[in-house]
Amino acid sequence: MLIPRAVLLMIFGLMPVLLVPLLEVVPNWLIGVYLLAGAWRYGAYLGRANYPKAWVKVLLVVVSVGALGWDMGSWKGLEPMVALLLLAFALKVTELVAVRDTLILILVAYFIVAAQFLFSQSLFATFLGIAEVWWITAVLVAVNCGTQPGLLRRALQQSSTVLAQAIPLMLVLFFIFPRLEPFWAVPLQSSGGVTGVSDRMNPGDIANLSRSAALAFRAEFSGPVPPNRELYWRALVLDRQVGETWRASMPEPRRSLPDLSPEIDVTITLEPTGQRWLPVLETPATLSMQALIARSNTAFASTDIKSDTRYRLLATRDNRFDAIRPLERSRLLQLSPGRNSQTRALAQQWRSELASDRDYIDAVFRYFREQPFYYTLNPPILGPDGVDEFLFSTQRGFCEHYAGAFTELMRAAGIPARVVTGYQGGELNPVSGAVVVRQYDAHAWSEVWLEGQGWVRVDPTAAVAPDRVEYGLEQALAEEGSFLENTPLSALHFKNIALINAMRLRLDALSYEWQSWVLGFDRNTQSTLLTRLFQGNEPWKYALALAGAWALIMLPFALRLWLSERPHVTPQDRVLVDFLSLMSRHGFDRKPGESLAHLQGRISAENSNKANAANAFLNTYSAYQYQPNKAQYISVRDLKRLLRECKRSFKA
Repeated sequence: MLIPRAVLLMIFGLMPVLLVPLLEVVPNWLIGVYLLAGAWRYGAYLGRANYPKAWVKVLLVVVSVGALGWDMGSWKGLEPMVALLLLAFALKVTELVAVRDTLILILVAYFIVAAQFLFSQSLFATFLGIAEVWWITAVLVAVNCGTQPGLLRRALQQSSTVLAQAIPLMLVLFFIFPRLEPFWAVPLQSSGGVTGVSDRMNPGDIANLSRSAALAFRAEFSGPVPPNRELYWRALVLDRQVGETWRASMPEPRRSLPDLSPEIDVTITLEPTGQRWLPVLETPATLSMQALIARSNTAFASTDIKSDTRYRLLATRDNRFDAIRPLERSRLLQLSPGRNSQTRALAQQWRSELASDRDYIDAVFRYFREQPFYYTLNPPILGPDGVDEFLFSTQRGFCEHYAGAFTELMRAAGIPARVVTGYQGGELNPVSGAVVVRQYDAHAWSEVWLEGQGWVRVDPTAAVAPDRVEYGLEQALAEEGSFLENTPLSALHFKNIALINAMRLRLDALSYEWQSWVLGFDRNTQSTLLTRLFQGNEPWKYALALAGAWALIMLPFALRLWLSERPHVTPQDRVLVDFLSLMSRHGFDRKPGESLAHLQGRISAENSNKANAANAFLNTYSAYQYQPNKAQYISVRDLKRLLRECKRSFKA
């Protein structure tokens, strides 16, 4: 049996919908493969091209698979396998002839939709997946319906019915079915780069990251939201300098904190990063997930963050707990030899002229504020003595330039110092009440060790561009105009348009609710909910709930089956039944086998004064039943109106 034209067109419509959501993880040249496969198959349908011969199929497979392996670099990981699945779908389209081929293609399409959720479980991805499943199921229905008239409309309706019937079962499984650990795992994001700050910092790294508007995390405070200038989200501490690169040492577990009342209570929903660091504020006291809290006041998960991760953070602003040890002090004063001699000479001169470390820190901070430094996303490229060039020549840089130079000036003067990378600030969404932190909020600052005060945060960027800390990156780069310059159509460029900004904030709030209540519905949340509902966690209660839910789900289907076996009664016939019941109450029972015309004659003979309304009803019903040319003009509303007139007539 050949494939109907409607089915072929539905498959052509499905091809871009399957490919486009995965273009971020597969080669872009697959677009050309899909266009070529679709054009080839449509040409065969029109009779202008031949189906590929066996040797052509072998050649296509060898060339395309070889190109895919060369482009991906490795067959290890999930992305190459998904790309291979997409390629198989396109190549199968070229030889689509019989129903069997279509059924294979439909099965592959279902797998591709499932693979999309391995990369994104966002609200948009979910609705897109539902639409894709609806369309694929419609293709399956259309294949089995042959060439009936109105094939597309009927297939889409049947697919909608099937998906609607699955909703109750989906809800039951979501809330009650146990959250099991996977029996197998695949390496995600193996070939793609990670997002967010990394464990090393070169000049320009954070500037490149700050060109992205991608979501980093959301934070919801249990109390008042602190102002932007206090939101320094710590990710990593870089305490080793290798050339011009700052790197992080292996984190050391922190000893227990004194029994202090936490001053900060915030719930963070972190996007996948492919790394282990967890953004925290100030001095983290406890986290609601299994994590290592390091002596550097940073936190690390037990595994790489490869899915949305939600945790509660309790933190304090007191940081005087762990004194630095002699070996640690030596590392915090270490500088790469043979570099930036001018910077180090200036630092030693200033320190010898000033009375205390605090005075020296203030003097360096004042130097950044008073000299003509410029905050920019497009700084010049620096040479081997990058700090010297930056401080005394170019004086143009982003936050990592200022943090790196400040830390080098501190160490050169004998003050233990380190670079901290993470995020600063965020946008408060008034709809959801959450602070939205994006990749362009990535930031770097410095910390210095002062006896009696512990680690003190010093952000030299605040001396050069105070708007960056107070109001965010967009305000700081307003003069330069480089904020998200590579994405001119981003909705963030249109905050001044009230309607667009309101829609953006509401969509973000909706996405946050989706993350919190659906993606965040983990084993602990489920256990808490079921325990509260069933007043305990006894297995027999869960079994009883599952059985009851199953019965409720099957009840509509059983009712529909029972109704389908009953004789079909039209709405007009139901009005006739009501009319006969009315006549029976007034002494005009319809006898077995009696026609409506004979009944009408009896009513007219015995009760001529009240027969007009009855005659009008029966004449109209007879015209509906036996005169096709008039039936289309007679509605149920007309019969009900005549029935009401009969009731008024017989009451009189």
